[in-house]
Amino acid sequence: MQALHEILVHSADLHAERTALIEEGGASITYSGLHTSAVSYAAILNQHGLGQHKRIGVLLPKSIHSIMAFLGASMNGATYIPLDIDSPSARNLLILKDCEFHALLTNPETAAEYATELPENHQRIELEAFGLVLFLLRDVTEVEAHLEGTTPLAFLLYTSGSTGIPKGVPFTHANALSFVEWGSQAFHFHENDKLGSIAPFHFDLSVFDIYVTLKHGACLYIFSRKSAQNPMLIAKLLDTEKITACYCTPTMLTLLLNYGKLDRLDHSALRYVFFAGEVFPVKHLRKLMAAWPQAEYANLYGPTETNVCTYYRVPNPLPEAIENLPIGFTCEHLQSKVLSEGDNSSGELLISGPAVMQGYWKRPEVNEKAFLIADNGTKWYKTGDLVDLNEQGEYLFLGRKDRMVKRRGYRIELDEVENAMRKHSAIEASAVVATKGDDQNVAIIAFFKLFPGKEVPPALELKTHCLDYVPSYMLPDKFLEIEAIPMTSTQKVNYQQLLQSV
Repeated sequence: MQALHEILVHSADLHAERTALIEEGGASITYSGLHTSAVSYAAILNQHGLGQHKRIGVLLPKSIHSIMAFLGASMNGATYIPLDIDSPSARNLLILKDCEFHALLTNPETAAEYATELPENHQRIELEAFGLVLFLLRDVTEVEAHLEGTTPLAFLLYTSGSTGIPKGVPFTHANALSFVEWGSQAFHFHENDKLGSIAPFHFDLSVFDIYVTLKHGACLYIFSRKSAQNPMLIAKLLDTEKITACYCTPTMLTLLLNYGKLDRLDHSALRYVFFAGEVFPVKHLRKLMAAWPQAEYANLYGPTETNVCTYYRVPNPLPEAIENLPIGFTCEHLQSKVLSEGDNSSGELLISGPAVMQGYWKRPEVNEKAFLIADNGTKWYKTGDLVDLNEQGEYLFLGRKDRMVKRRGYRIELDEVENAMRKHSAIEASAVVATKGDDQNVAIIAFFKLFPGKEVPPALELKTHCLDYVPSYMLPDKFLEIEAIPMTSTQKVNYQQLLQSV
């Protein structure tokens, strides 16, 4: 296969009448129907000149229509950019401007909000058959000479942007297909599987959800935004829909464990539980595995730029000796190495291979720093993540380079402090940030959320607890209780928001 839509073409031939997609609320479509609809989208795009090297923003709630639009763009050689419909319009408009979009597909309600903010030289086209609106820029026929002869992009994903301006991460069809093929070989899906789509479509987790499902002729159940953010609703739908695989962040799985009332529901259909995006505290994972003992668990690690690049199959039962979960071995279709200083075994993880992006969209100055070109010509992406190897040869995640601060000459990994805080029996979740005062002295601030019914521990008790896991120079200066750890739209800790609250 050379393009993403060919996955659908192949499965539509084999599984024409099987259900491909189900929206929460009842709407569904077969593989045959999905293929027909994607062809219709492709024809509309072609009619308006939206072919190769043309970029189409897709600003819709998670839905069957979103996936139709993705596949239709692929069929027409265009590039799709999934946007977060719940993000501020200013942010989405910034992304659209950055990617130099040619068209925007949205619904009538959102169209009314964005119409006055789009470039004046646009035209509005009503797609009555789908109940949607296509905004088309009049310069769509202009030839982008600098892209002629280059490999067409399948899609552009924009990083969460919790700090600074969002960066576009472009993926070719070969990048995406390499990852989908790996996921299909690493885990054993079949046409009777029903995968739960919990992650938003602008999050890289959704690439696995959508295309691995379609590749196997399985069914993808699309959670609404409301349900995907509510652990009780997720837990209920996992039961009633008999979901066989789910893929989400450890934060959401922990919320499911604590608030989903799992003991009252039947989740015996779950075969796979995948998690990614952040560290999963082992104390929470052990409880989840006890609640869902029949499932296989996998820690899928990787930044958006590489998608999943290492993975760890969690043993069941999880050995008591494991305090920090490994991120595992390198995925078979990629290569990895550690860039270390001196004789250190630990250092920055570098990844190379067919699934790795070629470079950020229109960010040459960033790309110079993001890649290392080896003497033999191999292009290595510098993940910014610090790792080490355990005795089994598995990677251990130590923290982010950009989450490392220096205080009184000592290097301090904020993730390590965060992990120590989480080990306290009263603490459900923790997030640690560092600030610099006018005197440039670094202050470490530990936010924490308590388990229900627990009392706030005294600061001295928290410091004593942390000393069991980190040296004294890493102790937080402040401990602040918080009702909930703020999250980005992709369910990762929003450190920027915490910093602004200090």
